[in-house]
Amino acid sequence: MKDSANTFRKKLIISLILFIIVLLSGTAGYYFIEGWKVFDSLYMTVITLSTVGFHEVEPLSKSGKGLYYRPDFF
Repeated sequence: MKDSANTFRKKLIISLILFIIVLLSGTAGYYFIEGWKVFDSLYMTVITLSTVGFHEVEPLSKSGKGLYYRPDFF
């Protein structure tokens, strides 16, 4: 029983770490590529990953569109 709890805990921690890495790298991408504020970059990352489909914070550049459409290929 302890092994399964430890295994679950490890998988949960790894999943959370990977999720945070994806959020941070998407936010950094919009921040550096588009030159947006950190909150706007995080907002755009969240709506992109959640596929909510709200309108962009600002019009995207060509490089920004590449970052925006990348999650669709996974």
